[in-house]
Amino acid sequence: HPTPPLLDGLISCVPWQLPRPGHERMSSSDDLPPGWIRMTSRSKPGAFFYAHPATKRTQVEHPGRKRERPPAVVDLDAEDERKARRKAQEEARRAQEAKRAEEKARIAEEKRRAAEAAEKEVAAREEEVRK
Repeated sequence: HPTPPLLDGLISCVPWQLPRPGHERMSSSDDLPPGWIRMTSRSKPGAFFYAHPATKRTQVEHPGRKRERPPAVVDLDAEDERKARRKAQEEARRAQEAKRAEEKARIAEEKRRAAEAAEKEVAAREEEVRK
């Protein structure tokens, strides 16, 4: 089976292949989770990476250690800006709704007036017919 290409010219170590020169397995003293091995990088001398041959996954970070995340930094100016933007969007939405409601009321009033005018016209014609 050919070795699938991976990032940066690295190869994976699959169960049916022995590591190529320059990709020697390192000692298992890294307390690696089951199935993981430490490999030396061919493209970056002195560097290494971790491989999980069964899943063909490779990564630079140690697979068994949780990376400490730096504390979250909240940009208050950006947060205030987001809040102001959301408020402006909400106000614009409400203004559009109000405008639609006004337009709907205006159309309903025009229809009412047209119906009233039609009724008056019919009544006037009936009055003329009676005369």
